[in-house]
Amino acid sequence: MPTSDFREPKRITDLAEFAAEYIEFMRSTPKNSVCEMLADYAYSFFTDVSVTKKQLQGLVLMCVDRIYRYAAEIRVKDAAVRQYFGMVTRYLLDIAAARGVRIFYILDNEIPQDRFDVTLELMFLSGVWVVTPYATNGSPLQVADVRGALDQELLAGRHVAYIEKDASVDYLAMVVDLARATDRYVIFRNKAPTSPMVEVLGNSPRT
Repeated sequence: MPTSDFREPKRITDLAEFAAEYIEFMRSTPKNSVCEMLADYAYSFFTDVSVTKKQLQGLVLMCVDRIYRYAAEIRVKDAAVRQYFGMVTRYLLDIAAARGVRIFYILDNEIPQDRFDVTLELMFLSGVWVVTPYATNGSPLQVADVRGALDQELLAGRHVAYIEKDASVDYLAMVVDLARATDRYVIFRNKAPTSPMVEVLGNSPRT
């Protein structure tokens, strides 16, 4: 059960902002119910509070970008990590999608292979479907194959991320054009994970 050391959420964005802190608490507190409690908090929040499209977009951005930033700094990948992203983060993103806000997250950075693998796993657990321009053996895919994979995920109505981890390919122009033609909240990141800076490329909030 939570103790005096537990940070009670005050805002719905706390569930994204303090993910690392909640995960550490889960590790240090046996038989905790942190994920269930935070999911209950999110349920109560979205039941009781009127949330605008702009607020939902901000929450989705924080959730998805924090996945990458957390993966870039991760030291231990254990059950607590998987449970948090698979239950709490996914619940938030599922609610946003159900209310019509879905993200197209474009990440272009030099990402070490181990951090790349963790990013893919945590994105998947969180309900974000990732397309990369690499085959299973690491070789570059053709641009048509990448476009087809993105079209497939977009048709399914999912949150989508496209990630280039090195300079072996550069399909960003095609991906950005495709993303801007959708109804998605389009975010582009090419800054180091220590930077909070991202660029909004499309579907800016109007309400």
